[in-house]
Amino acid sequence: MKFRTARQQRIRRYRRYLAIAMVISIALGIASRVDTVPLAAWLQNSAGTIFYELFWMFLVAYIIPELAAGAIAGLIFILTSLIEVSQLYQHPILDRIRQTVVGRLLIGSHFDPWDFLHYFIGCMIGWFLLRQLQRKVLTPKSYHRF
Repeated sequence: MKFRTARQQRIRRYRRYLAIAMVISIALGIASRVDTVPLAAWLQNSAGTIFYELFWMFLVAYIIPELAAGAIAGLIFILTSLIEVSQLYQHPILDRIRQTVVGRLLIGSHFDPWDFLHYFIGCMIGWFLLRQLQRKVLTPKSYHRF
């Protein structure tokens, strides 16, 4: 039996919650893109984009658990915005990747300036969720003031 410090136990618990959140965000993101769901097209697109942001935020938090929620939100917003801008660039290799389902899901297929708003909304929701989770799970009980 390995002895774990209280900090290691908190990080392990935090990662469990993040793993569950990643699975949920993937499932909801894919479900929001399915055409059989009776939602307006704009709602399907924006919901999928928000869940896309949430997934990447949860993944970064899982990999670097002590990184602040605000730093994760800023990093993901910048990276996904760069991916969005890269859609303006057409290259045969990128076009072949974008023709696959995985390529469309990861790097998109066309530039849409409205996606920046959805990225921002997703990052704000993710920031709030991560901040709450970090406060509840990562913060030692002796640090709570109220």
